[in-house]
Order: sequence, then structure tokens, then C-alpha cells
Amino acid sequence: MFTFSHWLFYCAILLLTFLSLYGFSFAFLIYAFVRQSKTDPKLKTKNSLNSKIRANDTVTVLIPVHHEGESLIDTVETLLHQDLSAKIVVKVLVCDRSDCSYDVLKAKYPTVSEGSNKTTLSCLDGRELWLIETGQKEKRLKLNSELLNVDTKYIAILDADHCASADWLSSAICKLKEQPGTLAVQSRRRPLSINRICQLWDSVQGHVGNEMLNSALDLSNQNVMFTGTTCVFLKKAFSEFQFADSLTEDTHFSYSLLLNSKQKLKLIAYDKDSGSFEQLAPDFKSYVSRRRRWSAGHSRAFFDHIWLLWKSPFSFLEKLKFVLHGLFYLLSPAVVLLLCLMQTHLLVQLPADAFFVSVVLALIAAFVLVLALVRKYRNYFWDTLVTFCYCLPLVVALVPFYYRYQNNEMYHYLISFPYARGLSYLQVILMLLPLTLVLVGNRRLKIFRWVQVGHLIVTYPIFLFL
Repeated sequence: MFTFSHWLFYCAILLLTFLSLYGFSFAFLIYAFVRQSKTDPKLKTKNSLNSKIRANDTVTVLIPVHHEGESLIDTVETLLHQDLSAKIVVKVLVCDRSDCSYDVLKAKYPTVSEGSNKTTLSCLDGRELWLIETGQKEKRLKLNSELLNVDTKYIAILDADHCASADWLSSAICKLKEQPGTLAVQSRRRPLSINRICQLWDSVQGHVGNEMLNSALDLSNQNVMFTGTTCVFLKKAFSEFQFADSLTEDTHFSYSLLLNSKQKLKLIAYDKDSGSFEQLAPDFKSYVSRRRRWSAGHSRAFFDHIWLLWKSPFSFLEKLKFVLHGLFYLLSPAVVLLLCLMQTHLLVQLPADAFFVSVVLALIAAFVLVLALVRKYRNYFWDTLVTFCYCLPLVVALVPFYYRYQNNEMYHYLISFPYARGLSYLQVILMLLPLTLVLVGNRRLKIFRWVQVGHLIVTYPIFLFL
């Protein structure tokens, strides 16, 4: 006969199986990245890159902006001074002339011509700078409206808070020419500066985890994902799909492009040799808001394509790769749910007073966290409920330590979770694997200084659940 503890135990085993699958993928990623690091070929010279690019290979670079201000000039300058021998047309996409970026660029560069929705600014020979008034506020709508008007062979997308390396375009276009059938090249992203602990956390996923994943996929000749910026496309990549109404239009577009392909070709390649440097979240609230947006958009994009993935001709391992990628942001909820299951076993054993105090303390912690971190209160109830479910098992886990400190006899009557010792070893291994991944990746990528690595290790238990 199954007891309540048995149900909790088997549910915990299912969650641990799911987490162990990710643990195995993290371990494989570490192995693949180390292997690639030992076999990296020497970088090609700039002359050999440019020799493969014809002078008439015009590149259009789209920069969607929203009140970026003075910092936009640095982004534009890095594009105007690319080492590419071909012509570059930089199109800055604003909603209308009320955007402060419009006046900033007009003050910096003399006006050559001005139309109803297009202003051409003076710049270097072989380079053109246009201000395009799209009438749209959202990034995807700005891009979609201008993609219809682009007639060049190559289309590049760069976010306004990025500064491109001087050889970004030449390196990416060279890779497009080297790999027939490839429709896009996603280039490497790095941090512009890291001055806060939230920026350190922000950079871990974007500049260590993602780049290690892309390197491993590239080594195994697999597709990588378009990350929303620092990517060069062939124009025909947009012949069937545009950017959908999604919080993460880049992930949605990647799934649509890859899963609708009838040919098993490498459609999105990776360029680890060049790319861009980006600004990071300026404060903790911005970091949390960004994580929430990525999590919701990424997961929604995956579930929008899950039926298409099921019907696709990909092998089981290739489908598994998409599943692991699509469910990535469900790792933290899975860990929290596992904690809830294990601590519920302890919670039901507590006397009424301890039970009541644990619930009240968890509610207070949830209210404080929501008030401190949430910018908009449209989902205040659900945010508080989810945060409470996160805080309650942490509070309950402290109760046995409190009893022991107080020499309370109740400590000796608490029954531990089934196989708690063995499961705890597995949980510790699974929790340390992502940290190992980051440390190995940073040793090769050299993004963080040793002091920052120390800060990351100390704050890892907090960062792990964000």
C-alpha cells in the first residue's frame, strides 16, 4: 500500500531523472568544449577573409532602437569602421522622430537627404547610414517592416546596445561562403563591462553557457540558435518566415526555420572568432525582468513548435537536443518543485505551532521579495504564490536545525525523507555541474577575472535559482 511518503518519493525520483538528464548534458558539454579547445585551428588572417568577399557583396545592417541616446553612436561607429571591403548600409530603425536616438545621430552626422520616412546621413566612403522611421515600437515589427525593403544579398542584425568587433561582418560572411546551404551565421557575444554582481550573473548564461553550447554544437556540425543579435543572414532566410509575436522572437524564428527545413543541412552556423560586446543589465531589477522575459518567451516558443518537432524527420537524438534546449528555463521550477516535495514530507510532521510559523515566515519572505523585485503588479497574486512556494521549503529545511540548536526533543522524532542520504549526494553533484561548466568555460573564454570568479562561487547558491 502506497503511503503519502511513497508518492512524494516517486515524484521526487521523476524530477531527479529529469534533472539528471540535464546533468549528463552539462557533463557532455564540458567534455565537448575541452575537446574543441585542444583542436582549435589557427585563426585566419584578415586578408584571407576579405579575399573571399567580392566588392559588390553589399551588406545591410539593421539596428532596431528605442531611445538609446548617446550610446548608439558607439554602436554605429563600430559598423562604419568594419574591415569589410564590400559596401555596408547601416539602417537605424526608430519608431518616429520623437525617439531621442534620431536627434543624436542627426547631430553627429551631416544630413545628405531627407524623405518622408528615411533620412540619409553622411559618413565614410563605401558606407551608408540611414535613419528609418518605421512607425512601430516593438523590435520585431521594426525588423519585419524593413526586411520587406531590403534587396541586398546579406542582412545583418545588431542590437543597439552592442559594439561590433572590426572583423565581425568579414568573418561571418566568410563562413557563409565556406559552408554551402548555410543561411545564417551567429557570432560570439561578450560583455562590454562587468561592474555589478547582477551583471556577472547576466554574463554567465549569455557569454559562457551559450558560447560553450554553440561551440559544442558547431564541433558536432549541428545548428546553433539565433540569439537576437550579432547575426548575418542570407536574404532568402526571410523568404518564408518573419519574426513572430513572441517575447523572444529570435528563439521563435530559430525553431520555425530549423523545424520547417526539409533538408538536413546546417542552416545556422557559429562564428567563435569574432562578434560583439554588449551592455549588461544595469541593476538587479532589470536583471530579474530580463530573466523573466527570456524564460517566458523561450518556453512559449518551444511549446508553440512542439507538434512540429514531433512530426519532423529528425532523429531521436536531434529531437532530444531541441527538447533539452526548449525546456532549459524549466530547470529552476523543477528544482524548486523537488525541494517542495522533499520538505513537504517534513512539513506534515511538524506540530501546529511550527507549521504556522513556517508558513507565516515564508509568506513574509515572499511579500518582501515580490515588492523588491517586481516592477509591475499586474500578476501580483501569482508572483507572490510562486515566490511563497520557493520560500516555504527553504524555511522548513531550517526547522530541524532550530530544534537541534534548542535541544528540543522534537528533533529526534522527525523522520527523514526516504533514501535522503543517497539522494542528497546526487543533488549535490547535479548542483555543482553547472558551476563546473562555468569555471571550465571561463578558463578558455577568459571573460571573468579571478576576483569575479570568486564572487560567482560565493553567490552561486542564489544565482542557481534565478
